[in-house]
Amino acid sequence: MKVALAAHFSVLIAQLGHITELAASDWLRPNAGSPERAGSAAWIAEVLDERPTRELLESILKAAAEDSAQAHSWRADWPYVYASLPQGVSARNQGSPSRCRR
Repeated sequence: MKVALAAHFSVLIAQLGHITELAASDWLRPNAGSPERAGSAAWIAEVLDERPTRELLESILKAAAEDSAQAHSWRADWPYVYASLPQGVSARNQGSPSRCRR
């Protein structure tokens, strides 16, 4: 699935809510596995310091779209890359030196 809308982050936002809820519960009643509140406070701070705001989600979507556009432009250049390979070398054996003859 291609992430293209802010709504595609709804599961992420819900998961962050659950993590924050667990951290707040641990902070209120420290458990044996984490008796100090510092770890719980760090979890809560991580979520609250960089909340998934609409602006943050839009910037992530913009970066993903730009990255996708660059990937597509590279694929568009592939026939030219393939044509520039030395004679006798195919694109298929580029990744395994044992199959390449030099």
